[in-house]
Amino acid sequence: MKELLLFRMFVLFPFIGIAGPDMAKALRTSFASVPKEHIIVDTTLILCLITFSAGIWMLEMMDIKTSEKNK
Repeated sequence: MKELLLFRMFVLFPFIGIAGPDMAKALRTSFASVPKEHIIVDTTLILCLITFSAGIWMLEMMDIKTSEKNK
């Protein structure tokens, strides 16, 4: 589970690095000025974050249920 947390953290860094300047540029001009490649990368990173967050949540829930059974 530690590996999932680290991977999720390192997925967040490039997302912030790409999405931050793109959002600032889009707010100043228009969203059409954001390159399509950046939108694809940002979407992929968001999906990775959601997937790994859900996986971590499920593992934590399974650990809680297992510990309750062992009591």
